[in-house]
Amino acid sequence: MVLAPGCGRNRAGASSLSRESGRTGTIGTPRANSPLGTRPVDRPIAGRFNRGARAVPRRVVDAARVGRATSPRFERPSEGTTSMQTRFRTGGCLGSPSLALAALALAFCAAPGRAGEMVEFTNPMGGTTRAYLAAPEGDGKVPALLVIQEWWGLTDWIKQNADRFAEQGYLALAVDLYDGKATNDPGEAHELMRALDPSEGVAKLKGAVDFLRSHDRVDQGKKLGAIGWCMGGMYSRLIAQQSEEIGPTAICYGSVATEPSQIEALAGAGRPVLGIFGAQDRGIPADRVRQVFTALKEAGSEVELHIYDDAGHAFMRPGGDQYVPSAARDAWQEVDTFFAEHLKGSD
Repeated sequence: MVLAPGCGRNRAGASSLSRESGRTGTIGTPRANSPLGTRPVDRPIAGRFNRGARAVPRRVVDAARVGRATSPRFERPSEGTTSMQTRFRTGGCLGSPSLALAALALAFCAAPGRAGEMVEFTNPMGGTTRAYLAAPEGDGKVPALLVIQEWWGLTDWIKQNADRFAEQGYLALAVDLYDGKATNDPGEAHELMRALDPSEGVAKLKGAVDFLRSHDRVDQGKKLGAIGWCMGGMYSRLIAQQSEEIGPTAICYGSVATEPSQIEALAGAGRPVLGIFGAQDRGIPADRVRQVFTALKEAGSEVELHIYDDAGHAFMRPGGDQYVPSAARDAWQEVDTFFAEHLKGSD
């Protein structure tokens, strides 16, 4: 069974973690002409996780930490997925079927209604792109950001993340890069990712940028933010490199590119960049990530890099076989602090 390059399958249990934040290291040369930068798109990798629970003191360098955050606790079946199985996590583990059904019933009764709606806009290719738009309460001007999917598609977890940002006061737009297709099968997800040309994906995101720039709820005096996970982490980097409208950019275990031109384009005019990565990610080596963020800092970007020792790929996604709850909670805290400072707090 093929594993996603950044999105794990379901499993029970998770490990505790330590975190490192740093900017030194060495790197090999990335694969040429690869949309993922550090490896070909047709060579998926599997992350690694440790099942034992151990407490390790954390080393923190360069990153101020304030505020609190939590990650989503469950994932409902996504529209258009190939499986209707519902995943529910209790205390970080999959419960028995009877307990899961009971807990699921409680979750649906207690969970608030979805805050957002599906919208459409024209992209630069002349086609129509759909997206999930989550807006905060009220009618005032607010900062906005792009929320970019994993290789599974525009799943409920991505929509939940958009809702989460809306609850914090952002207008969040989660773009459907697969035109309505979504899956929880790794093989199918792999094919969907391969079928999406990066230039087409970026064009859809540019259409999303134009949509936000014309929206009457968006504070047009601020840059737009961008965040993505796995494949979406790559696309948050690409749209930031190709659009001056994008300011604060968060890359959650997405591929990195080391060429000087790529570094310069991402750094922009001092663009803030947040990196969330797992030290056990075999497809995106931590040393390579450190070198990229060192180069970004030297190019004038304001950077934050957080590497979690006991996490690999997809450790923020509940229900995945590489989900690490403690790392996910801490990573969400870093994400919240980053956008609160650089998107809400920007002039």
